[in-house]
Order: sequence, then structure tokens, then C-alpha cells
Amino acid sequence: MYRTAGTVVTVTVGILLGWTAAYQLPGSQKADDAKSPSQPRPVGDTLTGELTSTSQLNANDGSRYVRLPVKFDADTFVRFELEGALGGTLTLFDDNDNLLAHSSAPARSAEPASDSPAVSLGAEIERTGTYWLAVSGVDSDSYGPFEVSSGTLDVRNGGDLATEDELTGFFTGDPNAYSLDVEKAGLYRVTMRSDVVDAYLRLAGQNVEVSDDDSGEGVTGRDAQLTTYLASGDYRVEASAYGDTTTGEYTLSVEPQPLPAGDALRNEGDVSPSDELTGYFNGDPRKYTLNVDDVATYTIDMRSETLDAYLVLTGEGVNLVDDDSGDGYDARLKGILQPGTYTLSASGYEAGTAGMFTLAVATSSADALSDEARRIEGVGRLEDALMSDGAKDYVWHIDEAGRYAVTMRSSELDAFLKLTGESGVALSDDDSGGGYDARIETNLTPGDYTINASGYEDGTGRFRLQTEKLD
Repeated sequence: MYRTAGTVVTVTVGILLGWTAAYQLPGSQKADDAKSPSQPRPVGDTLTGELTSTSQLNANDGSRYVRLPVKFDADTFVRFELEGALGGTLTLFDDNDNLLAHSSAPARSAEPASDSPAVSLGAEIERTGTYWLAVSGVDSDSYGPFEVSSGTLDVRNGGDLATEDELTGFFTGDPNAYSLDVEKAGLYRVTMRSDVVDAYLRLAGQNVEVSDDDSGEGVTGRDAQLTTYLASGDYRVEASAYGDTTTGEYTLSVEPQPLPAGDALRNEGDVSPSDELTGYFNGDPRKYTLNVDDVATYTIDMRSETLDAYLVLTGEGVNLVDDDSGDGYDARLKGILQPGTYTLSASGYEAGTAGMFTLAVATSSADALSDEARRIEGVGRLEDALMSDGAKDYVWHIDEAGRYAVTMRSSELDAFLKLTGESGVALSDDDSGGGYDARIETNLTPGDYTINASGYEDGTGRFRLQTEKLD
């Protein structure tokens, strides 16, 4: 529950005070607590005190506490925050000793003050009156002075969240949920920042479900940020705290973002050589049509900062798949394509991912040798290209008996070799040439042999074929 007209009370304690699970608060001792001021202090005043060996005792663990009376008006949201080196917790009670709220995950005294998360507490005040803030030590050895400052702040802990909107919220233990209505489809950035809690964001709706912990960085490095494409429609944004600290203040904003290079999204349609487009994947593969007019080597790149890119190209007897052949987690397909129509599918490798990507298509010449040129006399080398129509045969003539080797090397395909011929020779190889190159070594007698060069799993691309005499 929240009130837009409400205000928040801010409390900063110079020395953090430790956690305890229970308090001994006899109602008859309210006005007589040692070291506690007798008059309630208004919002905005600085409250001070000290934990000593004479402070009230928490019977469950031997720690000490001090209670500070504070006067609040109705329809306000009070906030208390402790900072410092001692480690501790805060708890708020009404004038009937009813527990209203307590802080979570107090820092321990062994932690450096600069590394300790702020201890924060918040509660909605429905009626005017005097309330009691209990400052408790972390254990029986926690003593020392402290300061508490107060202020007011409007909060929204639920309801509607608009684009280009920024609000302040406060956790009292449970996540806060907001409704986001996107009128215009586009790229949006949702940012949650907090100096108190480790921010955590979830966004769901219209087949989108994404989350983030620390991408927003911020002063503490624990802010959350989501940048994603949103179609028109309704979404749920859930702001929560990661880890043990689940109470504290935060800001939440939604801002439209420009697309890369100002491009409009292209999530389907035709792609052509020298084309580069921006798309968005949110679960369903984005499918494009590639029309090939002339035989050529095609290089297709899918790049993304948020996706593990995954590409599939099918058609005209071709079935090419790639995950990480580009830079990092980018995908790259490379092969020689015959004229025809192909389907290009762009997606993320892992289920449940979403993000922007860039798709680029480039071509280069793919000249292939004629039948007459596919002949090797003894020791030699030639370069050729495998098309999508399959393997190629080469005539290898040997005049002198001896030990020979034939090697097929390529940076574009997984080479595969077969050798047949005189004296019943029938050999094959996949990767003996190192990496994805193929190599066959054997003793041969004079005569004609057939070298069959192909790509493993029907790969296409340019390659080099070399024959050698080893003795």
C-alpha cells in the first residue's frame, strides 16, 4: 500500500548499529528509558544517542538498544537509514508497542564502513502520533554514539509506470510491481538505482520476459538496467532487492532509446548482398529471404551485445548452421551458393533470451575450375571452390612408385577427402591435416587415381588441394 500524497522520513546514522531479532519493550518504561529523550522530535531534526552498558537489554542475545520518540503526521511514509562502522539495525513501533517495520541485513562491525550497505527502514504512517525508533546493537559488544537525521519524500510503491517517467519507491520487504503501458513500439531502457539495496529488475509481457541484476552499475555497482525492444501493449515491471538487504529506497525510470544508427527494425523480409539491418529477437526466430542470382561466396554475420547469436541457412539443398564462428558469441555463415531462394533464420542460442542484433550480408567471387583443369600430374597444387551441388573429382596421375600425400586445406569448410584407384586403393580422411583440414598418406604405384574433395556435412567454400611425394 502507498500514498502518492505521502512523505518519507529520512534517517542517516553516522555509526551503523547491529542486528537483533527481538526487543524487550515494557510499556511502563517508555518515559523512563535511560539516555532516551522524553520529548518527541519532529521530522527534519537530527536525533542522537549512544549505546552503553546501561542501555536497555535485549534479553535474547545480550545486545543493547535505545528508543527514540519521533512525532509523525498522518498519511506520511517514514524512512530511516543508518550508515557507519558499528553495524546494527532499526525497528519502528507505534505508541502501543506494535511492530511496524524493521531493517534487514545489517552490516557487521568487522566490515569497513565504506563497504557496508546502508541499513534502511520504511513504513507508512496512517495516523498522527508519537512513534518509537529502536536502535539496537549487533551483539553484546556493540556500543557507541550514533546520529539519526530525518526528512520527507514522496514515494510510489506500485501502480502505473509511464515511459519517460521517473519515480521513487521504497522496499519494506516485498517486491514492488508496476504496470507499464507502451503506446509506441520501440527500444526502451528501464533503470533501477539504489544506494541501499542491490537492485533487481524483471519485465514481462507481450512474449517478453527479461531480468537484470547489476547492468546499471551506478555508484555502488549494484544498479539494475534493462534495454529491450517493446511492442505496443501492457507489461509488468517488478522492482526488488537481490540478496539479504530487502528494505531501502530506489528510483525507477523508463526511457525510449534510439535504434542503432537510427535504423528502423527489420524483423523479416528480403535481404541481399551488401545489406545490413537491425532486428530484435524475443523468442521466435527472425526469418529472412535471400535471393541468389549468381554463383558467389556469401558471408553472413549476426552480431549482438546481448545475445548468443545463432544462424541457420536453408534452401537449394543447403543446410548451414553456426553459433560462434564470428567474434565472441557472434555467428557467421560462409559458403558458396548457387542461384536460387534461401531462408535465413536469426535467433538466440539459449531459450528465454531477447535482444537487438545486426545482420550483414557480403559476397565475393567464387570461380570454380573447369573439368579440364581438374587434373594433377605427380606433385602439384590447385585452388578450387565447392558449390552447393556437392563434391568434386580430380584426376591424379603418378609416373613413379613411392609414398605420397594429398592434403585439402580450407578456412571456409570442414575438408573431407577420398582417394581411389590402382591396386584397389580406397582411402578417406576428415581432419588428419590439422584442424578441419584433411590429409591422406599412402604408398602408390604408377597409374591414375581419383581424388574426391568435399565438405563435411555438405559444406561449401574455397579450398586448396596439394599433392606431395614423401620419399
